[in-house]
Amino acid sequence: MVRISNKILSKLNSAKKNIGVSACHAEGLNLIDSIYFLTVTITTVGYGDVYPITPIGKFIGALTALMGVCTVALLTGIVASAFSSQMARREAIFEAEINAAMSDGIITSDEKQHIETIRARFNIPEEHAKAILGLLSEKKDPDL
Repeated sequence: MVRISNKILSKLNSAKKNIGVSACHAEGLNLIDSIYFLTVTITTVGYGDVYPITPIGKFIGALTALMGVCTVALLTGIVASAFSSQMARREAIFEAEINAAMSDGIITSDEKQHIETIRARFNIPEEHAKAILGLLSEKKDPDL
């Protein structure tokens, strides 16, 4: 990756020189420059108007960019996990309501209305609700 990054940046450097734009280093890019620009490009932080020049500055800049990506990834995982457990909790409540309605073997119109209200409140698709009802019916009466 570093070799590819170095080649791309060398071409970019020469293209900038050809159109009269000064490059960050007129003498070319070394390994540290390549790693820094590779990290900044991969993390989509960008180059900006102000960028580090010293190796330690580039290291801190690259580390900060990677930590930013890790933070976003961590927070995304937390939100996705919370969403998944909330949906599982809602489905468990929905199943419990269906089990309670089926406890006497018959689902009355009031029970159907109550189940439909819960389904709508929990945003459970009708197909999913029918599948849950079918599975619970099979568990109750395996001969069906």
